[in-house]
Amino acid sequence: MKIAGFLFALAIIFCVGYSAYALAPEIPSPKTVGAPLALTIEENGDTIVEGARITQITGSTIFASQHWGMLPVRWIIRTDAKTSLKHRFGNPIVLAQFALGHFISVEGVFNGSSDSLGVDAKSIKNWSVSTEGSSFAGTVASAPDQSGAFILQIGDGSTVFIKPKATSTVIRGIVAIPPSAIALGDRVLETTGVYNHLDRSLSADSVKIFQDKQKFSSRNFEGKLTRLDSVTLPTVAAVVVNGKEFTVYLPEKTLILRKDKAKTTLQRFVAGDIVRFYGAIREAEWSVVDAEVLRTLEF
Repeated sequence: MKIAGFLFALAIIFCVGYSAYALAPEIPSPKTVGAPLALTIEENGDTIVEGARITQITGSTIFASQHWGMLPVRWIIRTDAKTSLKHRFGNPIVLAQFALGHFISVEGVFNGSSDSLGVDAKSIKNWSVSTEGSSFAGTVASAPDQSGAFILQIGDGSTVFIKPKATSTVIRGIVAIPPSAIALGDRVLETTGVYNHLDRSLSADSVKIFQDKQKFSSRNFEGKLTRLDSVTLPTVAAVVVNGKEFTVYLPEKTLILRKDKAKTTLQRFVAGDIVRFYGAIREAEWSVVDAEVLRTLEF
């Protein structure tokens, strides 16, 4: 009977203990962000704490815990102006980027002056931070998707996924354009934003695209006159060239010519006439031309 009673009591203890373990909240693992879990304290006080999870931040002091199973090891981590703070991939960050739940690795000197374990930190790596402000330049390697995102090939041959936001500024030359107007092969002079090392993506604040200035050099155009606002200069005409309508500004000194290049006036110009004009497309308005010469091919 005594043996049976002992076994029954042992079973009760096991069941209660197992139930308590099963009901305990799941403790996040540092492995979720690629952090190791380790603790080293040398005889001279040099200390390495890896895989600690931040539970509180007060001023320049970080409170964090390591867990082996259900066993916690709590740390008070003191920082100062000399403490090196870096994100998961090694670039500098600031303490304001640390948050509750982040996993960190700490190197420093053991400080046992309080009731808790303490470290005077020389360096801290935050495994949970994988983003930073960055900028890139390169060539558009894929046309934008429906959201305006595209792949940018940068100088070393690798690629970055550029994701413009609704508030992003996209400029070609000096003209603001929608992300959907970005084209395969466009040269991006600079795009800036928040870069995520994990998926090599940039949440872009701005995108600056190269514009060939030759497009805005004066040249000849030929098309059908569809509108002439006045027969006296200065005036404005509309001409369809290869299916695209241009607004053509004719200043007071515009040279008006006949088919044989003799001077004439606008009185005989009518809608439907085939005309040639010489001028430059405005850089800020691609459908507007400032003309220097207008010539009819009708008379």
